[in-house]
Amino acid sequence: MLNSFTSILSFDIRAIARDRFLLLVILMVTLLFSGLSLLGFMREEIGAEHFQPWIAYLLIMAIIANPASFGMVFGVFLIEEVETKVRAALMTTPFPPVLLLLMRTPLLIIILTVMGLVSGIVMSAAWGVNALSFFQWFAIAVSGAVIGVPIMVSISTFATNRIEAMAIGKFYSAFVIPPILMYLIPLDAWYRVLFLIFPTAPTVHAYEAFRQGSDLIGYLWLLLGFAYTAALTALSVKRYLKKSYGVI
Repeated sequence: MLNSFTSILSFDIRAIARDRFLLLVILMVTLLFSGLSLLGFMREEIGAEHFQPWIAYLLIMAIIANPASFGMVFGVFLIEEVETKVRAALMTTPFPPVLLLLMRTPLLIIILTVMGLVSGIVMSAAWGVNALSFFQWFAIAVSGAVIGVPIMVSISTFATNRIEAMAIGKFYSAFVIPPILMYLIPLDAWYRVLFLIFPTAPTVHAYEAFRQGSDLIGYLWLLLGFAYTAALTALSVKRYLKKSYGVI
């Protein structure tokens, strides 16, 4: 089991290094947040204090937006397995297809978690908006990261090539970002509840609860978010297996 997981992980890393698209995405995101962090540390010297009230919203925006981009990239890797006959080879292994698929998710979750955690801690420190503890940032980062899993699986199910995958990835971007609009809506507006159809909404609610000091409420929102993501993952995996292996 461990050797199989290591082999698949090694294959994914080689695919990333060969394709370089994911490395380019990571580099672009890193440069963006490095620049914003540097701007925060130098805000007084260059007169950029007026940006400070917006940083808290930018932080949560990044955490809920990244899963669509990275999920799309990893979905492309799964699509290329069909073209390179790797999936056919994997089907000859004694491991259940669902296990083989889920073995591909840890690297995606780790990348998204690390990026969310580092950007949250560094940028909030740079701009002086440290409202969350390390563990809270970690929980928020993981909550956003796992959303990349159903996106990855569903993209690899519905898309047949790289171009289609990128187009569907744009659709998912429009599906995960809308909860940020809740900041523009009155707290007593009845239609705020409609935003719960988006899987990133519980993460935004948890983030705000932590910022307000309501830790218990924040963790309850995160549990709801994990449950929702787990349900979406189960549905997407079932559809993936039905199309790819014909076993369900």
